Amino acid sequence: MVDQKEIRESRPAHQQFGPPKSPIREFFEQGLITVIMALFLMTFIAQAVAVPTGSMQNINGQELPEERALVRLTQEPELPIVKVEPKPELAKYRVFYDADHYSGGDDFEVNARAIYGVSEPVKVPENKYFVMGDSRDNSEDSRFWGFVPRENIFARALYVHLSFDPSAPDLFHKLTGIRWRRIGTAVK
Repeated sequence: MVDQKEIRESRPAHQQFGPPKSPIREFFEQGLITVIMALFLMTFIAQAVAVPTGSMQNINGQELPEERALVRLTQEPELPIVKVEPKPELAKYRVFYDADHYSGGDDFEVNARAIYGVSEPVKVPENKYFVMGDSRDNSEDSRFWGFVPRENIFARALYVHLSFDPSAPDLFHKLTGIRWRRIGTAVK
């Protein structure tokens, strides 16, 4: 009579029990493991994020002069301008505001719910942060809910992994317009 223990011990360690896996099953299992690992890494370790604005560039502490214009949002390519403020000196940009969200459409009043740091300068308290969303007028950020305690911030941008002009007309101009000096620089 053959002892089952002897049979198990005599098999090579690499020998598989049961029927062999099909290539499709093997591919599916490896793909599933890869997806789970990627989700874990992106959730708890690091995540690449594209910031479509210059908001992550190092600023000089000065207010950016810009020309403000009220427009009516329509389906047309050209936005009908309702009102334009006088252009400040050195203003390089014209910023468009939706007229229907500002004081009946004829003035540049700020959303009444935005009460922090909007109508006058404000000093940010020690160990607190004033955070702003990327979409400026469509972001409910510290202007609406106040300062964020330092202990509530658990992640930060580490470095610039790629920088190029997103407004470039085509792939060729995007590739030739890569900002090589910024790649790998730490975000301060």
